[in-house]
Amino acid sequence: MVATGTGTVEFFSRVQVVTTLPDDSPDYRTRRSTWRSTAVFITLPTDDWLRLIGAGQAAGLKAKPEVGIQHGAGGGATTTEELEQIGQQDPSQAIAQARRFLDAGAYQIMMESEGITENVPEMQTKIPAQFIDELGLENLMFEAADPHVFPWYVQNYGPEVNLFVDHSQIVQFECLRSGIWGPHDLFGRVHTFKGDGRSA
Repeated sequence: MVATGTGTVEFFSRVQVVTTLPDDSPDYRTRRSTWRSTAVFITLPTDDWLRLIGAGQAAGLKAKPEVGIQHGAGGGATTTEELEQIGQQDPSQAIAQARRFLDAGAYQIMMESEGITENVPEMQTKIPAQFIDELGLENLMFEAADPHVFPWYVQNYGPEVNLFVDHSQIVQFECLRSGIWGPHDLFGRVHTFKGDGRSA
C-alpha cells in the first residue's frame, strides 16, 4: 500500500468531525474511508485516542493512528536541533500504544519518520525493526518523506512494504517497486514470489 497524504483527515482534540458527519454528504465515507490521527503532534491520553478510534469506526471510517518516538514532531515547524533538545520517548512505549490502537480495531498504524529517518544525523534502522517484530509488517505504514528513505525500506522489507511518500515521488517509487527503475544496488533486483511458479 502507498499513501501520499491525500484522502486522509487529521483529527485533533478539538475537532468533532467524526461524530458530526453532515447528513447531506452520503458519499463522504466513500471519498474519505480512512482517517489519520497523530499521537506525536499533540499530547492526548491513550484512552482518549481509543475513544476517537471508536467514534471513527461508528461513523464507518477506518482509523490509521500515527505513533512515533520524537516528541514535538510533525508539521515541519521544528528544527533538528530543537527536536534533539525536546528529546524522544522509548520505542517500547510507542509500540505499546500502537498495540492498544490495533487491539481497539485500528486499521493500520502510521509510523512517524522524525527521529528515525527524518531530522536525524543518521537513520535509526533498529527502530523500524522493533516495530515490525512486535506488531507485524502488515499492520504498519512508514513515513518515507525523504528520497533516500523509500529505497532503503524496499531493499530491507521488500516491494510490498506500506509506505507514505511525497506525491512528487510516487512515480519513482512505483517504478522502483515494479523493478523497472532503481539505483544501481536495486535495479533489476526487486522481486516477489507468490507460490504459483511465477515471480514478479
